[in-house]
Amino acid sequence: MGRAAPVVLMMAGTAGLAGAGPAMFGVQAHSMMGGGERHRDSVALMAELGVTMLRDECHWSLVEREHGVLEVPGVWNRSLDEALERGVEVLLILNYTNAHHDGGVAPHTDE
Repeated sequence: MGRAAPVVLMMAGTAGLAGAGPAMFGVQAHSMMGGGERHRDSVALMAELGVTMLRDECHWSLVEREHGVLEVPGVWNRSLDEALERGVEVLLILNYTNAHHDGGVAPHTDE
């Protein structure tokens, strides 16, 4: 089974929604962390299949290297731009832990 087969099978179930209004089909991916060609290929396939929304992740510790200063690394900014150019909106999730907060464990305070 090819790499696109699971996505195609999921989309086949939406065929009856043709007259239901604007289509909004999104996916969860883990391609931002790989960046570069892997992410470009994934986004190209998503756009080709009609995906308009992507939820992806990046490590919180790589975005907030200095307490209180959030900076998305340049390679991820380029990846976000490439997705937008193909009509795919991105919800970027900061996940896992950060040594600057709650002792480097899962967030559990109001901080």
